[in-house]
Amino acid sequence: MAVANAYVSHCGAFPLPSVIESIREQAAQLLGYGWPLAHVVKLAAELPKWGKDLLVHAEHNPPPATAAAPHGPSRADLIAACTVCDEYGQYERPDGRIAICKHPQVKLTAVPAA
Repeated sequence: MAVANAYVSHCGAFPLPSVIESIREQAAQLLGYGWPLAHVVKLAAELPKWGKDLLVHAEHNPPPATAAAPHGPSRADLIAACTVCDEYGQYERPDGRIAICKHPQVKLTAVPAA
């Protein structure tokens, strides 16, 4: 496994087989959590400087954040696509009061994202 090889290649001496097996098990656990393989390999290569516990080292060095999901359509786009409300995103309720429209007739897939 690439993770164990990264650890072994950065050790000064060949580690005990039990340590290598522990690194493999901990790496499998991190990969099971969805951590990127490249990041786990990087942590394993750094591990000889910091100890033998990959999970503790990983706890202090999480993977970089992924790009945020794109935002949906803007409020102006929703108002423009809605047939219920006025240009301010408001509508008149049957009792005569003004309310903020939730754009119930607008399908979000039909409105382009900003």
